[in-house]
Amino acid sequence: MKAIKAIKAIPELSIDTKVIFDKLITMEENEIITFTEMSSIVGYNIQKKRGCYYSAIRKALNEHRFVFEGVTKVGIKRMSDSAIACDQTALNKIRRTAWLGRKKVHCIRDFNKLSNDEKIAHNTKAAILGVFEIMTRSTKIKKLETAIAQNNKVLPPAKTLELFK
Repeated sequence: MKAIKAIKAIPELSIDTKVIFDKLITMEENEIITFTEMSSIVGYNIQKKRGCYYSAIRKALNEHRFVFEGVTKVGIKRMSDSAIACDQTALNKIRRTAWLGRKKVHCIRDFNKLSNDEKIAHNTKAAILGVFEIMTRSTKIKKLETAIAQNNKVLPPAKTLELFK
């Protein structure tokens, strides 16, 4: 007899997440809420148990399109539209992740001992990670910004790729 897989229900928000979420959605652009303030809202050190405020940030993003960024050793800040448009955090993270991924992929000691499928997988990963690393360099971003400034709109992916030839 085949076992029936249980369907996971989406859990309710915790009370801690709910109260932090309620505070986040009242914040103005560029306003900061400190870890101390969040800790006083929930009654414990929020920096030691971060799950509820991460959930609150995700919910604020999904439901209200509010974006928050960390303020080192202080708390979190609601980003303005200008800050969101100019934020390089995601691109920097992609570049670092691609660089580290390529470094790991090239740690294979004896490439010749890999099966043909493994060689193909290796070379595919190395190529993709290399592309991401190159495309997120500041010089390449500037080149893309110049092209976008001429068109004043988002370029389709195929046109964007052409710029990197």
